Amino acid sequence: MNFSLRIFCVAVSLIVSLQTTSSLAQINVFVDWADFEARLNEATASAGVANFTAGEVVTIKSNVFNDITSHYGGFSLNFTETNPGGDYETIVFGLTTTGSGYGRADSIDFRNLLKTGTGRVFTANFDDFIESSDARSVQIAELSTSLAGTASHELGHNLGLQHFDAYGIASFSATDFNGGYTTGDAQNAHVMATGFTGLTESGREVYRTFSDLSGVKLHMAEGVSPNPITVTSEVGSSHSSAATAQHLDLTSVAFASEYDDAELLEGFFSGSDYYSVDLEAGDKILIEVLSEIIYSNDFDSLLRFYDTDGTTVMFENDDLEVNSSGVNNGGPYSMDAMLWNLPVDAAGRYFIEVDSFGSGDSGNYDMVVAVARFQAIPEPSAILFLSAVLGSAAMRRRRRSSSC
Repeated sequence: MNFSLRIFCVAVSLIVSLQTTSSLAQINVFVDWADFEARLNEATASAGVANFTAGEVVTIKSNVFNDITSHYGGFSLNFTETNPGGDYETIVFGLTTTGSGYGRADSIDFRNLLKTGTGRVFTANFDDFIESSDARSVQIAELSTSLAGTASHELGHNLGLQHFDAYGIASFSATDFNGGYTTGDAQNAHVMATGFTGLTESGREVYRTFSDLSGVKLHMAEGVSPNPITVTSEVGSSHSSAATAQHLDLTSVAFASEYDDAELLEGFFSGSDYYSVDLEAGDKILIEVLSEIIYSNDFDSLLRFYDTDGTTVMFENDDLEVNSSGVNNGGPYSMDAMLWNLPVDAAGRYFIEVDSFGSGDSGNYDMVVAVARFQAIPEPSAILFLSAVLGSAAMRRRRRSSSC
């Protein structure tokens, strides 16, 4: 996207957002440092280096806290180092583990319905990031970044994010019929990356951010976004064909993301469900069905994306597949279906079918739809004209321009 145009779009979005007040309760996150220093001493002992001094421990804590809050910048989470009481998420740094892992979350709480999850960071296992050959300042920096990345990762799970969300990069293009793509390791620049995505020790020592798709899903988590995407319920009437499809009105996404608009639908499958969505030339659409992962039922979903005639299948997917090189490669991640960044050549009303791989299946599902707008960039003179009407744009509430 043209940089100047994106700046203009951000300005319009900020003006519009100032006119909207959210009543959604903010979620507290308790950063629990109890026994952190004891676990840190175990790590330094394993690394064969001197324990960190009291002042160095304070620096590490400050670095970690600042990185976590930076990861979730723009969202409405309130991070605190004192127990806030009531319902709150927790990140714990002082627990022990007999395993070799770096962290663990309670669950994948999609949409953050529980609001009381605990993310565990096993600090004693971070001796890999305290290399004796490094200067003390480097040890502190790399350890801090690694601890913070794991903390935000585990909190992300408790807010509903999954490892494969790291691959949700709107700028990537589909390369096969299932809408797959090769990432070139780009997924590992993101917080939800992990070992099987190809994340290395050196990759953990570098500050990471949330992917576009992670940002969209954080907009769907209760109490996390000041501009949440609300849940759309499946209609009760039959919509088992393109002619009777339930229409989806997309919501603008405020997160600094390439995905401009999104929708979250909650449904129950007992036969084919059709949905329609209006798209523009140059759009890319991502569609995900969550059933087996979050509801743990026997519904093995199948997704089809139809052309504007409602009968021509453009793309189809059964199981979600990711590996270190990309998506729709390697073994399945789950039985849930996903279509990644499908290209749209012409404006019109397109159709989505949620089906089942097996006969007689039924069960709950959530469907995530995210659309990236990649349209022709106006000439500089057009941008100047748009800037001139910025004041009038601020006077009326409207949906973000589809070219943003």
